[in-house]
Amino acid sequence: MEMNDLIEIKIENIFYYKPLQGYALLIKSKTPDPRQMTLVIGHQEAQSIALSMEGLQLPRPNTHDLVNTVIRDLSPGLKSVVIYNLRNNTFYAKLQIERSQGLHEIDCRPSDAIAVALRSSTPLFIKRWIFDKKAAFVSLEESTVEEDTSIDDMKRFAMEAEKKIELEKELEEAVKNENYEKAAEIRDILEAFDLSN
Repeated sequence: MEMNDLIEIKIENIFYYKPLQGYALLIKSKTPDPRQMTLVIGHQEAQSIALSMEGLQLPRPNTHDLVNTVIRDLSPGLKSVVIYNLRNNTFYAKLQIERSQGLHEIDCRPSDAIAVALRSSTPLFIKRWIFDKKAAFVSLEESTVEEDTSIDDMKRFAMEAEKKIELEKELEEAVKNENYEKAAEIRDILEAFDLSN
């Protein structure tokens, strides 16, 4: 891929997208550009991205942490992430991994690629034609309202993740101590927690 066909982007924020009852990333160009675009993502990916953006680390690695560690330990590293295609309103991305034999590309969902890239401060790119097609001009007032909402969402995601981890530790401890009644209560809370998200 030619670099002049790509725009380096940054993840500005995460926000709740009411029409789809889900979450979206607010994406902007790293170079001055008044346009921005959104990318709808799943709850788990939103939570993982929010943790990374907030600089929080889980006591145990999640899938994105694991992938990042595997890439780091088995290769020179992740060179970049490229959102390279858009078909039927679905975005496609590639992890570009440096190897001794050259660059190796792995196809993946953009949300997963972004979650992995943020953990290693890897540059994010999008094909220019995709950004041109999906990005829109947004006034400063609109942008500020979304940013305020998304910062609250990121903090909420991080707090939810920490609470879930705490409950999982309590469950593990209750099972270890053969306190099955308490373990059942905690399991029920965790199931309710998962359903509410």
